[in-house]
Amino acid sequence: MHKLSTLTFKFSCLLLALFVFASCKNSDLIQRGDSLEVAFNKAMAFYEKGDYTEASEAFETVVQIARGTEYGQDAQFYLAESYYNDGRYLLAASEYERFISLFPRVERRQEAQFKEAYCYYKLSPR
Repeated sequence: MHKLSTLTFKFSCLLLALFVFASCKNSDLIQRGDSLEVAFNKAMAFYEKGDYTEASEAFETVVQIARGTEYGQDAQFYLAESYYNDGRYLLAASEYERFISLFPRVERRQEAQFKEAYCYYKLSPR
């Protein structure tokens, strides 16, 4: 009987810990009602931590809600960068191409063109 109550207590503690950690992670995600600046900064935080999967998901959200703004332009570039740094070269190439077509006169255009080509190089058979 004592073993059962100890096991139940340990299981309860484990569930509580999982709940606490899960709720902490949710606060890092983009929430409905976040301003563009807050949403972009959350995405950049994932990117700077090297969590490129979370960053790409966050930047996809920012791209959708920030079209026509500077945040949208930066988010489009960093979306491609997130895919690139995560080794998802086909998606990265597609997003670099989208960046180039949407923003043909920006400073980072040449970098995006180079990285798009480099993605296809990385995908080519050796």
